[in-house]
Amino acid sequence: MLEDHPPRLEGLSFGEPRAYGVASQHVDAPSAEGTWIHLDLRALENRPIDVLALRNSSGHCVAAARMIIDGQVSYLHYVYVDVGGGLIPSVDYIDLHGRSVSLERSVSERIQR
Repeated sequence: MLEDHPPRLEGLSFGEPRAYGVASQHVDAPSAEGTWIHLDLRALENRPIDVLALRNSSGHCVAAARMIIDGQVSYLHYVYVDVGGGLIPSVDYIDLHGRSVSLERSVSERIQR
């Protein structure tokens, strides 16, 4: 699925929830730090994603996602999911891209399915 053009968003088509859908999620109670959302995507069930959502000093909602990429706790910048198959799509591979929290460098990883 691709966006028609920003800011229009489209729902998932018939087979896409299998690749892109949320397997599980949990939202912590809000704190002074913000609100943590923990989720597992169906295609990445062994790679939890932690999202911190908060209001910045100007009152806008901002969020940052963290997960393990190439063995490093990293801020997640984007994910590419290559979907193959026919009538019932399947995930061929997943590319994760981000920035290491501790090493402060770009990291990426391809997960073969």
